[in-house]
Amino acid sequence: MRRLGGLERRVPWLLGLLAAGVLGLLGLSWSAYGELLDAQRERAHTQQVLAEVDALERATAAQPALVLCAAQGASPRPLPPPPDTATPLARLTELLPGDGQQLRNLDAARPYLDALRRDHTEPLAAACRDGRRLGTARALEISTLGVMRRSEVEARIAALRGVAHGLLGERQARLASRTDAAGRLFALFAAATVVLAVVATLGMHGVTSRLAESNRRLRHEATERGLAQELQREVQRRLELVLDHIPDAVVAFDAEARVLWINPAGESLFGRRREDLRRQPIAMLVPELDRWLHWPDTQPEGEPDPEPESKRPQARTARRETMVGLHADGSEIPVEVALVQTRVGGERVGVCVCRDLRELERMDRMKHDFVSMVSHELRTPLTSLRASLSMLADGMAGELDAPVKRLVGLAHDNSERLVALVNDILDFEKLRARELRMTPEPVDLVAEAHAAVEACEGYARGLGVTVALQASYARVPAWADPLRLGQILGNLLSNAIKFSPQGGEVEVEVGERDGRAQVWVADRGPGVPPAFVERLFEPFAQADDLPTRQRGGTGLGLAISRALAEQMGGAITLEPPRPGRGAVFRLALPKPPAAAPEPGAGGAVG
Repeated sequence: MRRLGGLERRVPWLLGLLAAGVLGLLGLSWSAYGELLDAQRERAHTQQVLAEVDALERATAAQPALVLCAAQGASPRPLPPPPDTATPLARLTELLPGDGQQLRNLDAARPYLDALRRDHTEPLAAACRDGRRLGTARALEISTLGVMRRSEVEARIAALRGVAHGLLGERQARLASRTDAAGRLFALFAAATVVLAVVATLGMHGVTSRLAESNRRLRHEATERGLAQELQREVQRRLELVLDHIPDAVVAFDAEARVLWINPAGESLFGRRREDLRRQPIAMLVPELDRWLHWPDTQPEGEPDPEPESKRPQARTARRETMVGLHADGSEIPVEVALVQTRVGGERVGVCVCRDLRELERMDRMKHDFVSMVSHELRTPLTSLRASLSMLADGMAGELDAPVKRLVGLAHDNSERLVALVNDILDFEKLRARELRMTPEPVDLVAEAHAAVEACEGYARGLGVTVALQASYARVPAWADPLRLGQILGNLLSNAIKFSPQGGEVEVEVGERDGRAQVWVADRGPGVPPAFVERLFEPFAQADDLPTRQRGGTGLGLAISRALAEQMGGAITLEPPRPGRGAVFRLALPKPPAAAPEPGAGGAVG
């Protein structure tokens, strides 16, 4: 009777353990789902803010019809509606109640919007309504004033949009992270559920056997044994129901790596029926698993067990990897495999969860193709537009009036920024897709640094910054692609110039260290904020309180430069700050191979 009482206590303990494990995993899954919803709401809110910023920008757009009407004294029928800036301003105020920075940006834009309406839009609209002819000179004067006001407004709108784009990038990344975490948690839930089911099944099997033995001695215990078996079947039925509806493939296997069970999703993924797979090697489905299996040991063989099996800790191994599965028709399937292996009562049990990656890869290819296509389609008209504006600015169509020349210059500068952005996006996508090819050759790093400094001198003068080059050697041979090396040096120098205050100096040093060719680029700006250091080389990463927000920048330059350097066998790092300097970046490149020819002689050392 004492033995039977122990069995009665063990049955609820096993069932409680199973219920607690399942409920715990369900709670974690619900929490992950809530975080995913929060991330989606945050992204949607940021997209709504960007939509209202776009509406505000459209409301401030130029209205050539009003200028023509005021100049000629003839009112068009009908007059264009007056621009509505109040509505997007009110909506943005409602959307940004707790964002102090964005509210400050919004407040900074209000007086310029009022000045644009007062000094530009309302005088032109009043002249049109009244049929007054202002004349070309007066209309052009008011239009030029409007352009100046509009550029000031655009700067504030750009600040609003920049912060919102930064938040959107962070929240999209957070959403992707939450999505991935939820997927991983779901896979772990599936694997753990199977393991718990197997553990409970094996434990219940032992209990049932001993209960049957006791029942043969004590017939009055038959009712209790029947209830325990019915409860076990109900638990197994519910677990099988859960596993049958999991979208990922779940495969259980024994110590010889032979399939014991597979769910319907696994049958569909691998194109094989459960009956045909039973007792077959799991390598039929995922060949790489054969060398990946590692069974844990709970105790050395041949040694007595010092504790009862029920109190012995369960050893287990768990791994996650991307592998290649095999369909019944012979085709290969990329899968993410989560594997759990354990010993239960001296028996080895394994469960693997396989997630089909074909759809993810297809979406990734579609994204890459779309970005490449759009970028290529934009590059041709932008290049033509930039060339045309450059010829206008140079007087190819005759000398321009000062206001018109200023407008043409502004348009040319913005076309340059767009071309640079398109080129950066194309380079980034090629690097990410491993489609960017390089041709390394021996180069003189001193000469390349001289060329990069000369190319940036005009840009530096425009911002009141000087660039000084120092070289420890007349020549420093390096192994690199000359074109991409120039791109890296140009990115590092342009960043340093942007971060430097007016009247500051950018220092460029070329030398050798640790058997590698080295270039250091140091500015005298504010340095990199400590909270931003970890994201410094991430794509589209920009700190909100740095000058690049005002002076332009895509956030791709450093990410592209690091990827290019690594592809050439080099590296780009942020050095510890030096006294009196801001950020210091170091580019390290390998030396040419012994069999490579010497690079050409470099220029004079500056």
